[in-house]
Order: sequence, then C-alpha cells, then structure tokens
Amino acid sequence: MLSLISLPLASAQTRKNCCRRRGALFHEYRGIQIGSLADEVRKKLGSPADKSEEQDFFVFNEKETAQILYDKSGK
Repeated sequence: MLSLISLPLASAQTRKNCCRRRGALFHEYRGIQIGSLADEVRKKLGSPADKSEEQDFFVFNEKETAQILYDKSGK
C-alpha cells in the first residue's frame, strides 16, 4: 500500500520540476496576460477588493479569488 501512495507523489514532483524549467504555468487568466498594465487588469476584471501599486486582490465568487502582482513599472 505504501508504494502505491508514494508513486503518484514522485510522479507529481517530476512534472512540477519539468514545468518550472519551461517557464510560467499561467500565461493568461480571464483575458489578462503576463505583462498587462494594472489599468488594463482592472478594466477587464473590475474593481479589486484590495488594491495597491504592488498588487490587486480580486474576489469573483465564494470559491474563486485572484492575486495579481505588479512590478515597479506597473506591469
């Protein structure tokens, strides 16, 4: 029984490491792409529940939230 449980975990770790080498897992979320300006994000996703120059926190329903982080240029 122990070997059956450990095999999927080892496989998941291998896939996780493989994806890290390829780059970001998400390139787009709800029409927002990496590199979008904060104003573009807010225009597409609406008003965030909490916002600042560094990040926005959106709540879409009881089960979905998103935290969008920006660099110093606002992207």
